[in-house]
Amino acid sequence: MRTADIPAAMRLKESAGWNQTEQDWANVLALEPESCWLEEQGGEIVASTVAVCYGQGRAADLASSPATHLAPSPAARPAPSPVPDRAPSPGPHLPPSLAPDLAPSPAPHLARSLAPDLAPSRAPRLVPVPDVAPGPAPDPAAGMARDLARDVAPGLAWIGMVLVDPRFRGRGFARGLMEHCLRWLEARGVLQVKLDATAMGRPLYEKLGFREERIIERWRGPASEGKAGKAGLPASDLPLPAIASLDRASFGVDRRRLIEQLLKAFPGHGVWEPEGFVLGRPGSHSYFLGPCAAADAPAAERLIRCFLERTSAPSFYWDLFPDQPAVVDLARDTGFERQRELVRMALRPEAGLPGHPERVFAVAGFEYG
Repeated sequence: MRTADIPAAMRLKESAGWNQTEQDWANVLALEPESCWLEEQGGEIVASTVAVCYGQGRAADLASSPATHLAPSPAARPAPSPVPDRAPSPGPHLPPSLAPDLAPSPAPHLARSLAPDLAPSRAPRLVPVPDVAPGPAPDPAAGMARDLARDVAPGLAWIGMVLVDPRFRGRGFARGLMEHCLRWLEARGVLQVKLDATAMGRPLYEKLGFREERIIERWRGPASEGKAGKAGLPASDLPLPAIASLDRASFGVDRRRLIEQLLKAFPGHGVWEPEGFVLGRPGSHSYFLGPCAAADAPAAERLIRCFLERTSAPSFYWDLFPDQPAVVDLARDTGFERQRELVRMALRPEAGLPGHPERVFAVAGFEYG
């Protein structure tokens, strides 16, 4: 996939009624330009799948885990080295507002290669990340050897944006893209793969070896006028090291690159204090609240209420886990109502990741985890 393909990807998204914007597609391209794939038929883009890799883990753990066996992929790229976090700065910073295809089929022809084009597109508001365009594709065996020499591999890959044009469903395009994606991830040495499945997509994912982990729900909240007369803070005033550290402690793997991209693309859309943070971003239908991580429920309530009070939007989406009563109670108290249910699924349920899921009070989105 290239930046120039974003308008076509948006048409896929709109056919499913999803909330992503052009900037969300630009974000996944910036984070993982080699693992955003499209299917083309007759010169028309008809299906998509993306995967974003997070953090690092020990490659030895993968070897000892009974993983799903897939054929090797033709292009692997070494995982980036993590950036160490610094201690969080004191004091609160309160910036203001602001279906897939289930039929089996041979793997499809991939219309877009792994070599991206990150030149500015026709949408000038998209925020790119500098220096993300890859050089020549490395030799897969050499790349895996370097990973094993370092004894590390990406800790988690998150699959999202699995879309098929309704006119082309039933032809195996989603399955073919998913199989290609999983082969690519295995060649990279990823320890765990997860996704959030709709009812339509779940049977396909189960056939590929994914198993249910927990239920996740989308809730929708009413309009808010926010607090007028306030100017947004730049991303530099929301401390990346502190926010990334809080996110890693709760989510279980390092998502610093994602946090940095969200802060860069949506400056000022967040609230932070030493006990937690909440970020947000505009959507094509509703403003999206998340991710949010906090030390406990009172801290999360304080952050989310402050964020909602300071954010102007016609409506809100909040993706949460219904097995956390404090989160559900807060959503109801702030006027949110349950809209839909998905299932969080893992390819290797036995390959647990560290973290404190009870400290996750809003997820980053179905495409990010």
